[in-house]
Amino acid sequence: MPPIARIPLPPAVPGDPLEAAVALAIGAGLTLGAHPGWPNRFVLLFDRMAVAKAVASAIRQPHTPDRPAVLAPEAIDSVIIASHFGLIFVDADGFLRGWIDPTAENPGVWNLHLMPGERYPDGHEPRTGETPKSTLGRGGGRELVKCDPSRG
Repeated sequence: MPPIARIPLPPAVPGDPLEAAVALAIGAGLTLGAHPGWPNRFVLLFDRMAVAKAVASAIRQPHTPDRPAVLAPEAIDSVIIASHFGLIFVDADGFLRGWIDPTAENPGVWNLHLMPGERYPDGHEPRTGETPKSTLGRGGGRELVKCDPSRG
């Protein structure tokens, strides 16, 4: 599944506009899960179990055995939580450019996550030879991908 290149953000939507925009961009329902093994994690919801299984396999995430739901990748949790705290960056056209969140190891150190094709702000590029694991579209485990229900 290809990474999502751009996510348009509506200017003023009641509730959580980023949650709705991410759900629309990935092509799945999105909610906080009720699965006991996934407390406080977002879950992708599908119409059919075959689609959920295909998506789970493609993104290497577990799915529930009794309903078409897949544990959302960490990138989805990360960007939605960042949006609640105003830690997202939007371009002049209203598209998501990136977001920041604290690292698990040291809350005083922050990760910068960028959408594919976005450049680092001047002075914040990774050191020579480093490959950031948390940048969307550049490898690692933090890519937002579009789910294709026609492939299930």
